[in-house]
Amino acid sequence: MGGDARKAALCEPKREPADEVERLGFENVVLQSFRVVEAIAGEPGQERRFRQHLRAWGLDYDDRVGFGIRHRQRLGERIRWLQEARDSAAAHGRRRRKTPFTLFEAMEAQQLADTVLSSAVWSTAESLGRTGHESELAFLLSNMYQDPSNPSWVTDRQLFRGKSAVDLVQAPKGLAKVARHYDKRRRERPVFSVH
Repeated sequence: MGGDARKAALCEPKREPADEVERLGFENVVLQSFRVVEAIAGEPGQERRFRQHLRAWGLDYDDRVGFGIRHRQRLGERIRWLQEARDSAAAHGRRRRKTPFTLFEAMEAQQLADTVLSSAVWSTAESLGRTGHESELAFLLSNMYQDPSNPSWVTDRQLFRGKSAVDLVQAPKGLAKVARHYDKRRRERPVFSVH
């Protein structure tokens, strides 16, 4: 759910579904979002263990997350909220929720799932380094970090003291170095774009 739905959720945060089809759609977004979070973070239980489990995936319980700037809360609290939302919509096949999910709640659930998944993937890639053929890595990097004026910058060994961006990402913590370098160049030359 993006584009127009995203704008509508921010402009009309209390907007409920227009009909049963949309109601089921919002519920499905919440349920699928929790499945993504649960696959990575597990179900929140005892706080100390839950914090440790999140940390193992490179996630911080206390990071501020949320859909929309005004609604940021701690990651652990939002995951607990999402679990409760899931339970209220689908507890043993019965709907216990009296009111339908709003568009804002659906967007927030989706944003949370995206945050958890992206952070876990980034952390894993950072800790392991990226394996693969040089041409594959160059393709991925040049698509993630585009520079229209120099599309082959990811293979330039002059940028990182004899190493290219492709060389760096194959080692632990290398992707972060590439991202920092790219962000610095992008600030200097705003023609760049991140995908």
